[in-house]
Amino acid sequence: MELLGWLVLVIVSALVHEGGHILAARAVGVAPIRVSLSVLGVIPVLRVHLGGLGTRPRAQQAAVICSGAGAQVVLAVVALAVARLLPGPVGAAALRLAQISLTLAVVNLLPLDPLDGYWLTAAVWGPTAALTLRWVSPVLRIALYVVCGLGAGAMLIRALGADAFVGHP
Repeated sequence: MELLGWLVLVIVSALVHEGGHILAARAVGVAPIRVSLSVLGVIPVLRVHLGGLGTRPRAQQAAVICSGAGAQVVLAVVALAVARLLPGPVGAAALRLAQISLTLAVVNLLPLDPLDGYWLTAAVWGPTAALTLRWVSPVLRIALYVVCGLGAGAMLIRALGADAFVGHP
């Protein structure tokens, strides 16, 4: 059940993240074209495809790109407040949501294609930086997959009750 709960919280955080992009995009006059779902390693990834963002000034592009992680940080702060106010299972779930949201916000700002950090780099430093990152990105992406896979594997082992394998009492 712990694994299912984790997955639900990841999806909630991802929806808030993409909602942040949509709100910021609309604020600068860019309409979302579609939302898609894919998988990055073991993490479900929602993506909002925005038409015309590349024609906006770089500051607006950067603001829209950062708004997803910003929304997750706001979600984490609210979840931490809930965790502080409501002890028990609700507080524990809120604390886990805060942890997941902050972790995903930081990971998503890594300069790896298809993460927001890659697009932020392109918006701030231009297409040459993005092209350079495309050459480095596959190696960094493999490292990210390994880290995500190890984390998911450890969570699965804990969920199955085999804590001795990951060194937890």
